[in-house]
Amino acid sequence: MTKLMTVLTAGALALATSCAVFADEPPKGQSQEQQDKDYIAALKKCDALAGAQKQQCVDDVNKKFGRM
Repeated sequence: MTKLMTVLTAGALALATSCAVFADEPPKGQSQEQQDKDYIAALKKCDALAGAQKQQCVDDVNKKFGRM
């Protein structure tokens, strides 16, 4: 029983750490270049706003694209 728990724990740990690695990859079918273009386009939409609304828009875009 102890060996089984050790193997299951090691497997769970390996799975948990591999998820963090895959989270940094761009979505399938979308290159890093396309993500950059989408990010810039979203930021340009914030230019029409001013003050706190503009800052909130920029913060939302950064959060959406993981660039905080």
